[in-house]
Amino acid sequence: MDEPGAPPRATPAEVPRTEPGSAPRATPAGGSEAERGRAILSLAILAFRWVTLAWMAVLALTAGPLRRPALAAAAILLLAGWTAWLTLARPAPSWPLLAADLALAVA
Repeated sequence: MDEPGAPPRATPAEVPRTEPGSAPRATPAGGSEAERGRAILSLAILAFRWVTLAWMAVLALTAGPLRRPALAAAAILLLAGWTAWLTLARPAPSWPLLAADLALAVA
């Protein structure tokens, strides 16, 4: 029994479950672990985009003479702008956005 004036005890449903010998996991402020995982994955995809954009630019500059240098420069500038916008705006994924992203990746 609780003593008078003591704080109420947590019920079993309120106690976070942890494995024996492990530290309790704190839920990130403002979201669940799934939301935190999505945010980290989104950040990793943006980093991958910048690395592949840099790789594409390096290949265009070092591969020798290009058959269509203006087209290569336009493609690199277009993708640099798209990547910069995705990085700065961080839009929520939607079907039109994903379709545009896929179209640029295929082109």
